[in-house]
Amino acid sequence: MKSPKITTSSYIVIDSKVNKDGLSKLYIRILQGKKKKDYFTGIRCPKEKFDKVNEQLIPRFANDADVDMQNSKVLEYKNRINKLSIEAYYKNVHFGIDDYLHTEAV
Repeated sequence: MKSPKITTSSYIVIDSKVNKDGLSKLYIRILQGKKKKDYFTGIRCPKEKFDKVNEQLIPRFANDADVDMQNSKVLEYKNRINKLSIEAYYKNVHFGIDDYLHTEAV
């Protein structure tokens, strides 16, 4: 008998805490079944420069290279999680919640 498939999803969240420079940490939240884990992306930004709906940073000015690079990093994390979720589903394998960011994308 096959084990039930566990759904894994993720989204980007910004910390409610603000440091002395007015910046908040950006996390990737991974949900797997009833488990939840937040991973710090290494990115800090002002809360008002984060678009919660589109899950990306808002440029401070036109052609903001720093924000473009940070949004690319976030997208890379999201793509890795998505690829492993698809592989887990179709190959009927299980990845632990920590595997989603600590395994190279396939």
